[in-house]
Amino acid sequence: MVAARPVFARGRRSCLLGRRILIPYSPAPPRRVTESTSAGPPSAPAVLVGCAGWTLPGPVQPVFPAEGSHLQRYAGRFPAVEINSSFHRPHRPSTYARWAESVPASFRFCAKLPKTITHTQRLVDADDALAAFLAEAGGLGPKLACLLVQLPPSLQFDRAVCERFFTRLRAATPVPAALWDDLRSSGLLREDAPVPEAR
Repeated sequence: MVAARPVFARGRRSCLLGRRILIPYSPAPPRRVTESTSAGPPSAPAVLVGCAGWTLPGPVQPVFPAEGSHLQRYAGRFPAVEINSSFHRPHRPSTYARWAESVPASFRFCAKLPKTITHTQRLVDADDALAAFLAEAGGLGPKLACLLVQLPPSLQFDRAVCERFFTRLRAATPVPAALWDDLRSSGLLREDAPVPEAR
């Protein structure tokens, strides 16, 4: 059995789970792929389910395809994955590009912002680090579906800091303005924003 953290999804809207904010990155939703391929799932559904990382523990390996890298085998069963390692260390754009090339066309990635931005700099003066991360993760091309902003539990809500950071993030991504307006109007960027319960 593969354990995964619960994620709330409401179409292509931004989602909040505790202190984790998922921000759609692609300017358009993944198109359905109608042809069946042996390398992965036959289509990209409206809600993509995946895990944080693609390591395959020994006990579950038999349920995945036998051939390929761990990522290729993982992509044979799941249509999406969170790149958790980007939180801990940077990757070269060529590494991201290699990952993107190794999975089916309908596969999507969620890249987690580095902890230097969220935990060390705490969203303050993070322009250079954000630009570097987006340049690196840009190697995924159109397979980069969303960005994950995981905030430390000790980070107190500061409207000015949030407004500045998310304004900069919005300017640096191809996300349509309507999705950003949805994030703002949903009330998630409020001091008293309710945190949804896991189901």
